[in-house]
Amino acid sequence: MLKRVVAVLALMIVLMGLVFADQSLLVRSIQTSSAEELAAICRAYGLDDSLAENELRSQLYEFFKVSEEELEDDSEESESEEKQNATTILIESADQLYSSDNLVILRGNVKISFSTESESAERTLVADKVVVDLKAKLFEASGSVSLSGGDDEERTFEGDAISLDWGKLDIIVYNGQSTTDRKNSSGTEILFYASGKSISYVSGSDGIFFRNGTIATTAKDPYWSITADKLSLSQNDMFVDRAVIRLGRVPIFYMPIFFYPGTTLSFNPAIGISSDRGMFLTTTYEVYGRYPKLGVMGSASASKSSSDDSSEDLSDVSASISSFLNVDDDSEMIRDGFYYRPVKEGEDLGELETWARSSGSYLAVFADTYESLGLIVGVDTLNYLLDKKLTVGATGSMGYIANQTVANLQRFRYTFDFNFSYANNGLKANVKLPILSDPYVRADYLNRNTGFALDALMKSEQYFPTTFTSQTSYIWQADVSYRKTVGNFTFSLTSLKADIDYKLETTTVDGSTFYESNVVEASLPYVSFSSEGTFLNLQGQTKSTTRTKDYTSPLAQSFADELVALQNKDDEPSEDDEDVSAEDVSIETTEEEGKQSVTLNVKAYEGPDLNLEETTNSTAGGIKLGYTYNQTLDNSFEDELEHDSFYTKINGSVYVDASAPGQWFSVRETVKPEFNYSKTMISTSPTTVDEFYLTSAFVAQIPKFGITYNLTNKVYHHYNSVSESDNSLTDRWGEWNKTDITAHNASISKSIGNFTFGFYTQFKPLTEILKPSAKYARAGFTASADFSFKREEDEEKFEKGEGNVNLGYSNSYVSFSLANKYDFEDVETDPWAGYTLTQRFTLIPFKGLSLTGNASFEGKFVAKKLSFGATYKLDTDLVDLNTTATMSFKGENYDKDALNVSIKLSQDKVSWWKRRMDFLQSLTLAFNYDFQNPYRTSLTLNYSFTFKIAEFMDLKVSVNSANKSFSRYYEDGVFNIGNMFNDLWKSFDFFGNGRKSTGFNLSSFSVTFVHYMRDWNLYIDAQGSLTTKYSSKYEWVPTITVYIKWNAIPELKATGSWDSYSKEWT
Repeated sequence: MLKRVVAVLALMIVLMGLVFADQSLLVRSIQTSSAEELAAICRAYGLDDSLAENELRSQLYEFFKVSEEELEDDSEESESEEKQNATTILIESADQLYSSDNLVILRGNVKISFSTESESAERTLVADKVVVDLKAKLFEASGSVSLSGGDDEERTFEGDAISLDWGKLDIIVYNGQSTTDRKNSSGTEILFYASGKSISYVSGSDGIFFRNGTIATTAKDPYWSITADKLSLSQNDMFVDRAVIRLGRVPIFYMPIFFYPGTTLSFNPAIGISSDRGMFLTTTYEVYGRYPKLGVMGSASASKSSSDDSSEDLSDVSASISSFLNVDDDSEMIRDGFYYRPVKEGEDLGELETWARSSGSYLAVFADTYESLGLIVGVDTLNYLLDKKLTVGATGSMGYIANQTVANLQRFRYTFDFNFSYANNGLKANVKLPILSDPYVRADYLNRNTGFALDALMKSEQYFPTTFTSQTSYIWQADVSYRKTVGNFTFSLTSLKADIDYKLETTTVDGSTFYESNVVEASLPYVSFSSEGTFLNLQGQTKSTTRTKDYTSPLAQSFADELVALQNKDDEPSEDDEDVSAEDVSIETTEEEGKQSVTLNVKAYEGPDLNLEETTNSTAGGIKLGYTYNQTLDNSFEDELEHDSFYTKINGSVYVDASAPGQWFSVRETVKPEFNYSKTMISTSPTTVDEFYLTSAFVAQIPKFGITYNLTNKVYHHYNSVSESDNSLTDRWGEWNKTDITAHNASISKSIGNFTFGFYTQFKPLTEILKPSAKYARAGFTASADFSFKREEDEEKFEKGEGNVNLGYSNSYVSFSLANKYDFEDVETDPWAGYTLTQRFTLIPFKGLSLTGNASFEGKFVAKKLSFGATYKLDTDLVDLNTTATMSFKGENYDKDALNVSIKLSQDKVSWWKRRMDFLQSLTLAFNYDFQNPYRTSLTLNYSFTFKIAEFMDLKVSVNSANKSFSRYYEDGVFNIGNMFNDLWKSFDFFGNGRKSTGFNLSSFSVTFVHYMRDWNLYIDAQGSLTTKYSSKYEWVPTITVYIKWNAIPELKATGSWDSYSKEWT
């Protein structure tokens, strides 16, 4: 406690000169008040009100400690303060009116409306008596005074007496209160009442000052309140002198002096207590730009999980506690000494600050102190230069702790990270240079809490962000890439990179163990380059031919218009519809032999001609000569930059494309050279290897008939390996064999109507294959078949290979596929050995229901996989149902394998009592039955419901249960469902021993209750779960948390917790 008070007082030393009120306004108010008003002011402060007017005035000067110098200074107003604001004053009502020189006195039911040039909204003043001093521009009101309106519409003033300077809009309220409508840090609209013996509002400083003040959310008998002898609020800062936080009338926390900073202090302090860091104080100073990490706080969920969304986590709130007494201000702020202030209109921020704000650049320095980490200083900067083409950033900190208690960590620790990037006209460059003293320094030093929270001084734990985690390695890296296109050639330096990988490892010197950085590996450099281009391109252009069919017959056009008119007749009319003229349509009715006929005559079409366009493309053919080139180089080092290996690879291609007009013939020849060179230095036998390949790929096509011929072969291979123990050299030209010929085949595919016929053949020296195929497709139905014959090099005739017959059909209601495969090579003695059948189907008889089936058979219909499933979905205004069931079989006798059933039933919100009461619930059940091993059978159940009464309470309940003991329900190998229901009944025996012997175990539960009161809420959260907290044995651990929260300031809350291990509240 003593450390906490000392830390707060140290923070307050620079703030002791804060002024609580505008003294000149006070002096002017006393000077211009009448005897009656002076007596009212004296009564408010408990002074003698029976004196003469001058004596009353002198008594007030003495009480407020106004010196003679201040009286003289106040009488000498500068020329700048004499600028007149045009003011319109409207006297709406008054029982009596007296006027003399520059004074106007109003008595009885006085109501005045006035507006100034500086405010867009009108203000209203209501009082028993009002004195208007036209020369001094003052309103002196007394007796049930109320002041409202103006630009700050959410704020009103009430009191026994009010002094208002309408020129400066400065206000003093005696024995009164201010009412303000504001949002708290959770975003909820809250009505605040601030009262005091005197309230001073100084518009120029945007501050409000109280003497003997109280802040609450209700005017009478508040549940929570803050009282203080002196209270000052300016911008988002609050300073109090001798403040007490009260629960009802009971004081629960006393602060002799307290300062709550918003974002207006230039060094942005944050103070608090953390479970792992102890007491802490962080300060951040913006040198230029706006630092985006200010106001960052951690979340309790980072350290512990929340069981339900209803459990509010207030630890990440960074809004100012005093925002409720300030007008919302989105204006830019700028440093001005120890504080920030709004930027004035047209103010010149300077060249550096203007650039930083426009580009998003910033430089911030910080100094932090932690009870367990010591003193830390650091810098964080990010700079965008050259129209954001160049980015330079750096983040680093270093710290020292006198008493280091963590093993392997030194007293002096540091971390630094430099980043550089440039991008312009295809050139990109990146440099990253991090350095760490140990694996934990980033998490300790850079995960900073920069948001001030009031409950930090009330033993409430503060949380830190988890942006950085521990890391045992880091990389120094510099990378450059460039891409350039010149005519038909493209050159790309994909990567020119140098990187060094470091690993943090412990070392011991003179008995002291600490971390040091060791090089693991490095690439100095790594290069990747590629290029492609076209030397010659005589390729013909693709031509597009369009044929147009005209339909200009008047009869055809008339029928076309008739069809359009009949379609439009059924459509809803719109504003864009054109009127139909009666002259265009005539109807004749005739009757003959009892038959009635109607003739509809439509005027001949006079608009644009209808036509049908048919487009065909044709290629003129041509010749194209091009290349591709790729190179990779890696120079590797290991262990303190000892040269390890050198490796390079060069590959590419030179190709020629030739094609005849009209898709009659095309040919492509590609020559692919590849060179690999590697040299290893660190080994028992250093080795140098160079290898060269030359490959040819030839493709010929007749696109018009779907014919393709393909031949790929190795033309040349060179391999040379040199080491101390062995040398190997190979130079070999390609031969006509399976090793060097990698592809040699031809195919033809042609479509005729709905049929597609194909034939594939593979030639020598590879295994010869003949494979005809056919396919039919129409209206969702498909059928295909193919059969292959194979002949090896040493065989005289073709042998049967593999045959496939596939059928399929698909529409909106059914999907079906059947695949039959027969491999003649697997047939030995059993003709069924080579047969495989795979079948799938989906049936949707009506909306919401889906039936599925999957089957896979081998041999003589031996089930390799067989399963059937059903899914049913029902969405109504009351409930939503989603059910899935799957049954699987396997084996030769189709033995039952497993049954899986899941049911999710959720009820939509049901409301009653004028929609102020809501109820919704959901049930999820999953049943997995294993027929082969009943011990693996399980049943899980989750039930939850929510009950709400608007503005009164919320109740959320969630229960999870699991049963994995289905083996106990078998008798002589037969499942007895009665035993299961009897066991289920035991699970509800909370007072006997039945619940301890049941297989239905409650795995977890959660109950959250919120009671909404007038200005505070009560939260009760009860949870329980099976856990192995202190041993390997599962134990039931219930936890109950209760806290109350003041709605005005959600950061203020009192919390208590209980669990079964401590057996006490904490």
